[in-house]
Amino acid sequence: MSADAHRLMTEFWPGPLTIILPIKPHALAKEVTGGLNTAAFRLPANDTTRELIRRAGVPMVGPSANTSGKPSPTTATHVLHDLDGKIAAVVDDGPTKVGVESTVIDMTVTPPAVLRPGAIDAAMLYPVIGEVATEVHKVGAKETPKAPGMKYKHYAPNAQVVIVRTEADFDAAIAWAEQQDDVFGVLATDHVLATLPATMPQFSLGQDVTSAAHNLFAGLRYFDNHPDVKMVLAEGFETTGLGSAYMNRINKSAGGQYFTATE
Repeated sequence: MSADAHRLMTEFWPGPLTIILPIKPHALAKEVTGGLNTAAFRLPANDTTRELIRRAGVPMVGPSANTSGKPSPTTATHVLHDLDGKIAAVVDDGPTKVGVESTVIDMTVTPPAVLRPGAIDAAMLYPVIGEVATEVHKVGAKETPKAPGMKYKHYAPNAQVVIVRTEADFDAAIAWAEQQDDVFGVLATDHVLATLPATMPQFSLGQDVTSAAHNLFAGLRYFDNHPDVKMVLAEGFETTGLGSAYMNRINKSAGGQYFTATE
């Protein structure tokens, strides 16, 4: 393990940082690595999860607790929605604290690359290990991704998500959506929702980007429980700080589809 990887662990663990490291051949089963010569390691901040690991007495493999490609779970209810009858039990310690998943950093390349942004952003990583790359290629259909969520479309609900870049664009976006044939819903902050009819399908992202990141996956799943909704207008944010993580997830869920006033 490199000195930089050790510095990351010292600074950010336990916490929402997943570190990809090289492994020795055959050190882990291919079911764990996806056939790669790397593996992702994390020490979670949640006390209950760490106690579960302590009681197991060995490191634990933690795949995503959701159907592949669908919005990530942020509550035990979300887990059961996808996996009831396929798993033995769920440990329910309440909703997730951040909402979006951990930052994933690949320490097997130079400079280290952020494969999935999260609450720990590049500005926080730089003082610890220096330069990090934040632009990575999209994973092809035949490639095995090093981290979850790297494929072009991911975190997707059944309805088509369309991102509305700014709050100021919502009037035009709603007027456009009303001209379409399908029922649509709105995933936005309270300030936007306050201007909409109460009868319009909607889910609150809260007051700002922090609450939006926390509520995003719950909102996407909310519309999955309303099969009449075929399109979701989702509010966008600036790609700084936690906004980078939010926009990474919502862009994947939308498959890159944005509303523009010319539409």
